[in-house]
Amino acid sequence: MKISEVYAYAEKIGVLVFSTIHNNEVHSRVAHFNGFDEGGIYFRTMVNKPFCRQLEATNKVTVCGITDTTIIEHTKDGAPIFPPSYSFRLIGEVKKVNPQVIIEKSKTNKGLLTAAQDIEKYPAMAEGNFIIHKAKVEVFDADLSGYFDTIPHNKLMILLKERISDPRVLNLIVMWLKCPIIEVDERGKQRVFGGKKNKIGTPQGGVISPLLANIYLNLLARASEYSGEALVIFGEDDHIEDPKVSKSTAEALSWAVLDVTGDTHSYSFYHHKPDIRSAIIAGTIDTFRTAFN
Repeated sequence: MKISEVYAYAEKIGVLVFSTIHNNEVHSRVAHFNGFDEGGIYFRTMVNKPFCRQLEATNKVTVCGITDTTIIEHTKDGAPIFPPSYSFRLIGEVKKVNPQVIIEKSKTNKGLLTAAQDIEKYPAMAEGNFIIHKAKVEVFDADLSGYFDTIPHNKLMILLKERISDPRVLNLIVMWLKCPIIEVDERGKQRVFGGKKNKIGTPQGGVISPLLANIYLNLLARASEYSGEALVIFGEDDHIEDPKVSKSTAEALSWAVLDVTGDTHSYSFYHHKPDIRSAIIAGTIDTFRTAFN
């Protein structure tokens, strides 16, 4: 992920939570980034604040945030429902930056204009500039809204070619993806979507679309396995009661993908942790969620 992309994710959130360690205790406060360049991401604080002293002592910081923390409503069991959003987490190493360096860089780098202006606007913070020069960043999307409409055809075809060698089958799938869709509204007016020039999306309602969507989503499963995490993916069409795990599902636990299907709710659980498998076999989706958490 490019530094500019990391900054854009953080900028969309705005105010973030910055955490440091002092005497084996976590100290947190809210702040925001104010610039970036090819060397890293910048932020500032007052030099007489504990935050500044902790940064100088440890040279480390953790930053996190989420785009929308509003709870829309609660499920019957009291679980909160949030709007589509993403969470952001950064664990990085920092070093102090001379204010004159930032001012000089801002003359040729628009990404540092705000940082330079802050130095002039807030003299008490002029000597408290830091740069995160090395970091691990994670961005988690909490809702894959519009997922079917945004799958890139070129990357999907690369994944399909890992398993399919017959060019006739591959060409058939391309034709399916490029097939125009005609939609008629209440007034009888037609709208055409897709077609040969279309480069993203699988046809909504197409019988092959769920399969293609899951193949592409498998990239997330690979990433979760690589990082040692479990991954749950579900499609929700309505508010429902938690479905029981079927016998056939329990028998399918030897596979890499576990499908737990209720009347209006389907889970795909990419797993490799024995304790989670045992919890799923034992009972309902409630235990499934508990094990995952």
